[in-house]
Amino acid sequence: MTWDGATWATAHLVRYPEPVTAAQLGSISGPESALSWLYGPNRENDNAGIEQVVRAAVWIGFGYYAGRATAETVFDEPESVVPALNTAAEAWHALLAPFQHKGEFRFCERERNAELNTAAGDLDPGGPVVVITSTGYRTDRELDISRPQALLKGLVEVRQNMATRDGLIVQQSADHPHPEMDGITFSIWRDDRAMQAFAYGPGRHRGQLDRHRDQSMFDRSAFTRLRPVRSRGLWNGAKPIR
Repeated sequence: MTWDGATWATAHLVRYPEPVTAAQLGSISGPESALSWLYGPNRENDNAGIEQVVRAAVWIGFGYYAGRATAETVFDEPESVVPALNTAAEAWHALLAPFQHKGEFRFCERERNAELNTAAGDLDPGGPVVVITSTGYRTDRELDISRPQALLKGLVEVRQNMATRDGLIVQQSADHPHPEMDGITFSIWRDDRAMQAFAYGPGRHRGQLDRHRDQSMFDRSAFTRLRPVRSRGLWNGAKPIR
Protein backbone atom coordinates (compact mmCIF):
# COMPACT_ATOMS: atom_id res chain seq x y z
CA MET A 1 0.00 0.00 0.00
CA THR A 2 1.24 3.48 -0.79
CA TRP A 3 0.14 6.99 0.12
CA ASP A 4 1.14 10.38 -1.17
CA GLY A 5 -0.61 12.81 1.16
CA ALA A 6 2.08 13.39 3.77
CA THR A 7 3.28 16.98 3.70
CA TRP A 8 4.22 17.67 7.34
CA ALA A 9 6.03 15.83 10.12
CA THR A 10 6.81 15.93 13.82
CA ALA A 11 9.88 14.71 15.68
CA HIS A 12 10.21 13.93 19.39
CA LEU A 13 13.46 13.26 21.24
CA VAL A 14 12.84 11.92 24.75
CA ARG A 15 15.28 10.99 27.50
CA TYR A 16 13.90 8.94 30.40
CA PRO A 17 15.70 8.80 33.77
CA GLU A 18 16.48 5.10 33.26
CA PRO A 19 16.58 2.71 30.26
CA VAL A 20 13.09 1.37 29.50
CA THR A 21 11.47 -1.12 27.13
CA ALA A 22 8.40 -0.64 24.96
CA ALA A 23 6.43 -2.83 27.37
CA GLN A 24 7.34 -0.54 30.25
CA LEU A 25 6.27 2.53 28.29
CA GLY A 26 2.89 1.12 27.35
CA SER A 27 1.39 2.12 24.01
CA ILE A 28 3.92 3.39 21.48
CA SER A 29 1.56 3.26 18.49
CA GLY A 30 1.40 7.03 18.18
CA PRO A 31 -1.45 9.32 17.10
CA GLU A 32 -4.24 7.96 14.93
CA SER A 33 -3.90 11.12 12.86
CA ALA A 34 -0.39 10.12 11.74
CA LEU A 35 -0.07 8.55 8.30
CA SER A 36 3.15 6.96 9.50
CA TRP A 37 4.72 6.78 12.96
CA LEU A 38 7.79 5.34 14.64
CA TYR A 39 8.71 5.43 18.32
CA GLY A 40 11.92 3.52 18.86
CA PRO A 41 14.85 3.11 21.25
CA ASN A 42 18.13 4.85 20.51
CA ARG A 43 21.02 2.79 19.15
CA GLU A 44 24.26 4.15 20.60
CA ASN A 45 26.75 5.28 17.97
CA ASP A 46 29.26 2.59 18.96
CA ASN A 47 26.78 -0.30 18.72
CA ALA A 48 27.58 -2.41 15.62
CA GLY A 49 25.66 -5.49 16.78
CA ILE A 50 22.83 -6.89 14.68
CA GLU A 51 20.76 -7.58 17.80
CA GLN A 52 17.74 -5.32 17.97
CA VAL A 53 17.88 -2.64 20.66
CA VAL A 54 14.91 -3.13 22.99
CA ARG A 55 15.88 -1.06 26.04
CA ALA A 56 17.18 2.51 26.10
CA ALA A 57 16.94 5.74 28.06
CA VAL A 58 16.62 7.77 24.85
CA TRP A 59 13.67 7.17 22.50
CA ILE A 60 12.93 8.87 19.18
CA GLY A 61 9.46 9.58 17.81
CA PHE A 62 8.79 10.56 14.23
CA GLY A 63 5.52 10.90 12.31
CA TYR A 64 4.14 12.08 8.96
CA TYR A 65 0.76 13.83 8.56
CA ALA A 66 -1.56 14.91 5.77
CA GLY A 67 -1.45 18.60 6.64
CA ARG A 68 0.07 21.23 8.88
CA ALA A 69 -2.93 21.56 11.19
CA THR A 70 -2.85 17.85 12.03
CA ALA A 71 0.90 17.85 12.64
CA GLU A 72 0.67 21.04 14.67
CA THR A 73 -1.90 19.47 17.00
CA VAL A 74 0.58 16.69 17.81
CA PHE A 75 3.39 19.22 18.25
CA ASP A 76 1.27 21.33 20.59
CA GLU A 77 0.09 18.34 22.66
CA PRO A 78 2.96 15.81 22.62
CA GLU A 79 1.89 14.34 25.95
CA SER A 80 -1.13 12.88 24.14
CA VAL A 81 1.05 10.69 21.88
CA VAL A 82 4.49 10.33 23.49
CA PRO A 83 4.35 7.63 26.19
CA ALA A 84 5.31 8.53 29.77
CA LEU A 85 6.36 12.02 28.67
CA ASN A 86 5.57 13.35 32.15
CA THR A 87 8.36 11.14 33.54
CA ALA A 88 11.02 12.26 31.04
CA ALA A 89 14.25 13.88 32.23
CA GLU A 90 14.22 16.06 29.10
CA ALA A 91 12.44 16.20 25.76
CA TRP A 92 12.52 18.16 22.51
CA HIS A 93 9.74 18.40 19.93
CA ALA A 94 9.69 19.85 16.41
CA LEU A 95 7.20 20.64 13.69
CA LEU A 96 8.88 19.85 10.37
CA ALA A 97 8.25 20.66 6.72
CA PRO A 98 9.81 18.06 4.38
CA PHE A 99 11.35 19.64 1.30
CA GLN A 100 13.24 16.77 -0.31
CA HIS A 101 12.68 13.02 -0.29
CA LYS A 102 13.81 9.96 -2.20
CA GLY A 103 13.52 6.25 -1.64
CA GLU A 104 11.23 3.79 0.14
CA PHE A 105 10.75 3.23 3.85
CA ARG A 106 8.67 0.93 6.04
CA PHE A 107 8.30 1.94 9.64
CA CYS A 108 4.58 1.97 10.29
CA GLU A 109 2.08 -0.79 10.94
CA ARG A 110 -0.67 1.26 9.32
CA GLU A 111 1.10 1.83 6.02
CA ARG A 112 3.86 -0.58 5.07
CA ASN A 113 5.12 1.22 1.98
CA ALA A 114 5.18 5.00 1.83
CA GLU A 115 5.72 7.71 -0.73
CA LEU A 116 6.23 11.23 0.59
CA ASN A 117 4.79 14.39 -0.93
CA THR A 118 7.14 17.32 -0.33
CA ALA A 119 4.64 20.06 -1.17
CA ALA A 120 5.51 21.75 2.13
CA GLY A 121 8.88 22.50 0.58
CA ASP A 122 7.23 25.47 -1.07
CA LEU A 123 7.35 27.06 2.37
CA ASP A 124 11.04 26.33 2.90
CA PRO A 125 12.45 29.13 5.07
CA GLY A 126 16.06 27.91 4.93
CA GLY A 127 18.25 27.57 8.01
CA PRO A 128 18.81 24.42 10.08
CA VAL A 129 17.97 21.11 8.43
CA VAL A 130 16.77 17.80 9.86
CA VAL A 131 17.80 14.64 8.00
CA ILE A 132 16.02 11.29 8.33
CA THR A 133 17.61 8.22 6.75
CA SER A 134 16.50 4.59 6.88
CA THR A 135 17.43 1.19 5.49
CA GLY A 136 15.58 -2.11 5.37
CA TYR A 137 15.42 -5.67 4.05
CA ARG A 138 12.90 -7.77 2.19
CA THR A 139 11.11 -10.35 4.31
CA ASP A 140 10.09 -12.68 1.47
CA ARG A 141 13.51 -14.29 1.16
CA GLU A 142 16.28 -15.50 3.43
CA LEU A 143 18.56 -12.77 4.67
CA ASP A 144 22.31 -13.05 4.22
CA ILE A 145 23.37 -11.99 7.72
CA SER A 146 26.66 -10.58 6.45
CA ARG A 147 24.74 -7.72 4.81
CA PRO A 148 23.32 -6.13 8.00
CA GLN A 149 26.59 -6.89 9.76
CA ALA A 150 28.47 -4.86 7.16
CA LEU A 151 25.84 -2.11 7.24
CA LEU A 152 25.89 -1.69 11.02
CA LYS A 153 29.68 -1.75 11.19
CA GLY A 154 29.75 1.00 8.60
CA LEU A 155 27.03 2.94 10.40
CA VAL A 156 29.14 3.04 13.56
CA GLU A 157 32.04 4.48 11.57
CA VAL A 158 29.77 7.01 9.88
CA ARG A 159 28.19 8.21 13.11
CA GLN A 160 31.53 8.48 14.89
CA ASN A 161 32.83 10.55 11.99
CA MET A 162 29.63 12.61 11.93
CA ALA A 163 30.20 13.59 15.56
CA THR A 164 33.41 15.38 14.55
CA ARG A 165 31.93 17.35 11.66
CA ASP A 166 31.41 21.09 11.72
CA GLY A 167 27.76 22.08 11.67
CA LEU A 168 26.31 18.98 13.35
CA ILE A 169 23.85 19.89 16.13
CA VAL A 170 22.28 16.54 17.11
CA GLN A 171 22.51 12.93 15.97
CA GLN A 172 20.48 9.92 17.16
CA SER A 173 19.55 6.54 15.69
CA ALA A 174 16.37 4.59 16.51
CA ASP A 175 15.75 0.87 16.10
CA HIS A 176 12.16 -0.06 15.27
CA PRO A 177 10.40 -2.12 17.97
CA HIS A 178 9.20 -4.44 15.17
CA PRO A 179 12.31 -6.06 13.64
CA GLU A 180 10.82 -6.47 10.16
CA MET A 181 10.45 -2.69 9.84
CA ASP A 182 13.05 0.00 9.31
CA GLY A 183 14.83 2.01 11.95
CA ILE A 184 16.00 5.55 11.28
CA THR A 185 18.93 7.86 11.81
CA PHE A 186 18.04 11.38 12.86
CA SER A 187 20.37 14.37 12.63
CA ILE A 188 20.11 18.15 12.81
CA TRP A 189 22.57 20.36 10.93
CA ARG A 190 23.30 24.07 11.10
CA ASP A 191 22.51 24.49 7.40
CA ASP A 192 22.36 22.65 4.07
CA ARG A 193 26.01 23.34 3.27
CA ALA A 194 27.29 21.62 6.42
CA MET A 195 25.02 18.62 5.85
CA GLN A 196 25.99 18.25 2.21
CA ALA A 197 29.70 18.48 3.01
CA PHE A 198 29.30 15.52 5.34
CA ALA A 199 26.94 13.48 3.17
CA TYR A 200 28.61 13.88 -0.21
CA GLY A 201 32.13 15.13 0.43
CA PRO A 202 35.13 12.86 1.06
CA GLY A 203 34.73 10.75 4.20
CA ARG A 204 33.06 7.77 5.82
CA HIS A 205 29.56 8.49 4.53
CA ARG A 206 30.65 8.84 0.93
CA GLY A 207 32.61 5.62 1.36
CA GLN A 208 29.53 3.79 2.64
CA LEU A 209 27.50 4.91 -0.36
CA ASP A 210 30.20 3.60 -2.67
CA ARG A 211 30.44 0.36 -0.70
CA HIS A 212 26.68 -0.25 -0.96
CA ARG A 213 26.85 0.33 -4.70
CA ASP A 214 29.40 -2.49 -4.94
CA GLN A 215 28.12 -4.85 -2.21
CA SER A 216 24.36 -4.18 -1.81
CA MET A 217 24.21 -4.00 1.99
CA PHE A 218 20.42 -3.38 2.12
CA ASP A 219 17.29 -3.80 -0.02
CA ARG A 220 15.67 -0.39 0.38
CA SER A 221 16.57 3.01 1.74
CA ALA A 222 15.14 6.49 2.12
CA PHE A 223 16.60 9.94 2.62
CA THR A 224 14.48 12.90 3.68
CA ARG A 225 15.38 16.52 4.41
CA LEU A 226 13.03 18.57 6.56
CA ARG A 227 13.03 22.14 7.77
CA PRO A 228 12.18 22.87 11.43
CA VAL A 229 9.33 25.37 11.47
CA ARG A 230 8.65 25.31 15.22
CA SER A 231 10.47 23.64 18.11
CA ARG A 232 10.23 23.44 21.87
CA GLY A 233 12.13 21.88 24.77
CA LEU A 234 15.75 21.04 25.50
CA TRP A 235 18.17 18.36 24.36
CA ASN A 236 21.48 17.70 26.07
CA GLY A 237 20.61 20.62 28.31
CA ALA A 238 20.21 23.20 25.54
CA LYS A 239 17.89 24.34 22.76
CA PRO A 240 19.12 22.56 19.60
CA ILE A 241 17.61 25.26 17.39
CA ARG A 242 17.37 28.91 18.47
